[in-house]
Amino acid sequence: MSHTAAPADVSHYYQRLAELSTLPFWQREEFTEPAGPERGHVWHWHDVYPELARSRHFAADAASLQRRALILCNPGLTAPAVGATPTIAAAYQMLFPGESAPVHAHSISAVRFGLAGSGARMIIDGDRVPMEPGDLILTPGWSWHGHVHPGGDEPVVWMDGLDAPFVLGLRAGFMRDDPYQDEPLPARDTTGTTAGTAALLPASTRHAQHSPIRRYPWDQAYPALRRLMARSPGRNTLTSLEYRNPLTGGPALATLGCLLQGLPAGAPTRPRRETASSVIVVARGTGTLLCGGQALPLLPNDVAAIPAWTWHQLTASEGGLVLLRLTDRPIHDAFGLYQAEEEA
Repeated sequence: MSHTAAPADVSHYYQRLAELSTLPFWQREEFTEPAGPERGHVWHWHDVYPELARSRHFAADAASLQRRALILCNPGLTAPAVGATPTIAAAYQMLFPGESAPVHAHSISAVRFGLAGSGARMIIDGDRVPMEPGDLILTPGWSWHGHVHPGGDEPVVWMDGLDAPFVLGLRAGFMRDDPYQDEPLPARDTTGTTAGTAALLPASTRHAQHSPIRRYPWDQAYPALRRLMARSPGRNTLTSLEYRNPLTGGPALATLGCLLQGLPAGAPTRPRRETASSVIVVARGTGTLLCGGQALPLLPNDVAAIPAWTWHQLTASEGGLVLLRLTDRPIHDAFGLYQAEEEA
């Protein structure tokens, strides 16, 4: 007489595995391509700017807030994730005349892109650098930096782009307050457009991975982009001008690539996707971003997130389209992970 063994109670088995903080390989989610909850999204300047300005009614000065800024949170990401993409954070930041923000340093690297207003100064390692609309300002990791708006008739607003989600995800986020905040060290007025004293550092200091240039002015970058666009081979070409590190020829920051891009009037780009995620800022003109099946209008000073490995296409309206693009591609390149596809 044969006896059939009773089926094992698998629920106890899997419960025991959970108690041991293990997961059976055969139960893990399969993947064939990159995927995540983040999605393409546009933060419209005409919506966010008024709320940023209203912050003055709730806090008299930027110093009391540390930064008068509104972080742009991708609606597909949930807490504790805070970012426009899983690796790039973005924010609109404002200084009213007479305001300043305290000097500090952190391991996170950042860029500032001027959007509106004149007269503010970015303080970076003792250099006091002007920022005008369209200027790109670098504050590499561990640089001592702050902001001041000595005076004028209007607030100054810029877009912040940071590698904060990436750095914090690596548990490599550190921050330090200025040890001289009670008696600030003197700052030097400079245009910030050359390496200057940033190229003369103690021998033990290693900053070559970040560009020593503080400021890439709009009045140099935009004409250079227009000259490049004039030589473009076709109307559907998104012409790109990269902000480079003059010491290495590589990206401006080790973790963030910065590009100024132009698209002629009425021209759509070819649909494309890549493993790198991006944040784009509308510097000039208007257009449409088709991203993940959504048609998102782009207006001046709007900020948009383009998730990794998501099909997207840009179309310029009548006046053409000029964008600043921040991308985490340098991270992908460093580890040989970058891939891209483009429809014919």
